[in-house]
Amino acid sequence: MAAEPLSRSDAVARFPEPMDAEEETSVADLLPDSPSCFVVRSVLHRHAGRAWTSEPGDPLRALVVERANGSGSCYCLGTDTVEIVRLLGGAPEWRWIRCLPEQSGALRNALEAGKGRPVRSTRERVQRLIAPVVPIAHPWVRRLGEDDAELLDGAAPALRPVGFQSSLAALSGGVAAGAIVEGHLVGSVSMGLSSADHAELTGGVLLPWRGRGIGTASISLVAATLQERALIPVWTIDDDDPIARRVADKLGFETCGETVRFVREPRS
Repeated sequence: MAAEPLSRSDAVARFPEPMDAEEETSVADLLPDSPSCFVVRSVLHRHAGRAWTSEPGDPLRALVVERANGSGSCYCLGTDTVEIVRLLGGAPEWRWIRCLPEQSGALRNALEAGKGRPVRSTRERVQRLIAPVVPIAHPWVRRLGEDDAELLDGAAPALRPVGFQSSLAALSGGVAAGAIVEGHLVGSVSMGLSSADHAELTGGVLLPWRGRGIGTASISLVAATLQERALIPVWTIDDDDPIARRVADKLGFETCGETVRFVREPRS
């Protein structure tokens, strides 16, 4: 006996459809350009990913935004955590989820109940740089330009810019700095997504080259350029990362908010 087709209401309940471009723009306009929300707002405005909400007119009930950067990263906003978990069905390969602290307890319970597997959480500090950045130079670190696109393309994934369609686009429209040793990029920091007021900092340093001041000098160089463009650099760091906290303090960053990141554990 053939199974009966799903009704439209059942299909919507089981398989959430992503918003279209017009809906994304409308929802983005409802979100604040704040250090904790500007990345979500920018993804929606640029249509740089996929997004789901049960009520476009009231996205703060439940909103899930997936970045199109291959990291499996999702951002969740809203008060209805059960609905958020349902919407996450549209992004079944998510690797980590970022939410606000006030959502985290209920969201953890809903995630573990809905997915049948544990999730690990990390508390994060949202850091912004209002005062002029402390200038830190390093002999290996310099601004990266369009001629360095091939260098970035060949670098480790953790060192490549995010939020742009290509390395060339990131270097022509954004800001990046890095350390080059024997023709190889060993550390870099770049501007990720940005809004009218804020710009995120992304990047890293390869393990053998850490502890040499490369990351500090790269952040200083990129942050100075962003401030020249009247943008506030924003850097999100793990609360239990003492090295990142020391670098942030050294350069003049201040904590302006908190987020919680959930990482889905592999099945045992």
